[in-house]
Amino acid sequence: PCGRHAPRLLAEKRSDHSLRKVPVERASARRTGERVSKGVMKRTIVLRIVEAGVSAVADVLDAEAPKTARLIWDALPLEGQLVHGMYSGPELFIVLPGFPAVGAENQVQRALPGDVGYWHNEAGIHAAAPHEVAELVFVYDRGVSIKGTDGSDSWVNLFAGIRVAESAEFFDVCKRSRREGPWTLKVER
Repeated sequence: PCGRHAPRLLAEKRSDHSLRKVPVERASARRTGERVSKGVMKRTIVLRIVEAGVSAVADVLDAEAPKTARLIWDALPLEGQLVHGMYSGPELFIVLPGFPAVGAENQVQRALPGDVGYWHNEAGIHAAAPHEVAELVFVYDRGVSIKGTDGSDSWVNLFAGIRVAESAEFFDVCKRSRREGPWTLKVER
């Protein structure tokens, strides 16, 4: 492209110290933890298990779950005791006291490894949950079926996806959580 529609380019140093030209917004994104996909900035969050010293990066699904993504993003950083969702399968969560309902968007019931969701339960819907409760949930292995507080099928708003290919060590620690926890989860930008 040329003229006024040409992309603004910036020289970026490669690992071999040579230079290549990349669009300015892509170079800027690398410094701030955001990704560029098809010219659109992608936000990321980091899930960190403090005591184990491991973390995983997740891409925020702004287009698929805008209200949920905004709720969580605006509340960051978050921290809580990691709880194993034993009735759901290989799922871990932290409780988010005082978080509101945001409505259903991009919901899943059979979550996959790397799925990060927001679960909200209104007060009094189930006998086992007389109080309103919200959770940030993530899945570390296959076989999850999201369950409510009384064991019935439930759904989460899927708002982020962990980069599974880059997170083997993180998932290995998650698999030990029932035996070795409780641990602290921090979720940050």
